[in-house]
Amino acid sequence: MVTLSPSKTINALTAYIAERARMHGQNETAANLFVTHNLNEESALKYGVIDVVASGIDDLLERIDGMSVKVLGQSIVLHTKDATVHQYEPSLRTALLHTVSDPIIASLAFLIGLYALIFGISAPGHFAEIIGAFLLLLGLIGLGFNVNIVALLFLILGSILMIIAEAYTPGFGILGGSGFLFIIVGSLLLIPFGSAQWLASEDFYRILFNAVIGTALVIGGFTLFMVYKVVRARRQRPLLKDMINEIVYVVDELGPDRHGFVKHSGEYWMAKSQEVIKPGSKALVVGKEGHVLIVKPLEEL
Repeated sequence: MVTLSPSKTINALTAYIAERARMHGQNETAANLFVTHNLNEESALKYGVIDVVASGIDDLLERIDGMSVKVLGQSIVLHTKDATVHQYEPSLRTALLHTVSDPIIASLAFLIGLYALIFGISAPGHFAEIIGAFLLLLGLIGLGFNVNIVALLFLILGSILMIIAEAYTPGFGILGGSGFLFIIVGSLLLIPFGSAQWLASEDFYRILFNAVIGTALVIGGFTLFMVYKVVRARRQRPLLKDMINEIVYVVDELGPDRHGFVKHSGEYWMAKSQEVIKPGSKALVVGKEGHVLIVKPLEEL
């Protein structure tokens, strides 16, 4: 056995495990040894700290079936034969907090976020300030800052970014997508599950969380759809440029002082001509002015 150096943490853990052992009628001295010394499961069984040693969940259920235990001063008989085992995985909130609580990840996120924020403020236009703010807030959580306050900051910044994207930019783009991400993370961090300190039930918070996430996903999906449409439209070649040297059918009479419609591939286009062109005639597109085609009678060419 290796003796550990006493400290405030060890003393606190020793007092806690001794109290738990006393509550359940277990050996307090042996329980203390699990904190101050290295003891294995065989020692725990020998000194009466535990009742059974099992190789797995199924073995444990089989061994404790019919065993009587005390819970809050009352004896309860366990019936675990053929019991159904339910596996519970950590929630997204727990997984996120576990990740950002890693000292290395928290330090890197804080430093990178701080430098990105400084770069974004000094040289705006690269959206580095948004990335910096996001990483800086995550780093603050890992460094021990209050999670609820950081969650509120995420929600406030996300709302501000979405308002700016809606009111001051022609598209939704990076600002809107960043605001959507900030709101998702803020909601994930702010809404707890199964906490006895809250008056509302766990189901209420789960429904609230699903409603917030569902709304954010709808907004995010619409944003991605609009971004896809904008990118696709920008990649298309200008249609008017493709109309040059194309033959069109004149629908309305055209002349120096009269604009009218021409037809090409089932589409109607506004056109003008320096010559008089009668309806039903064919014309050739030779140029454009804005969205108006410039045509000449086909017979002259």
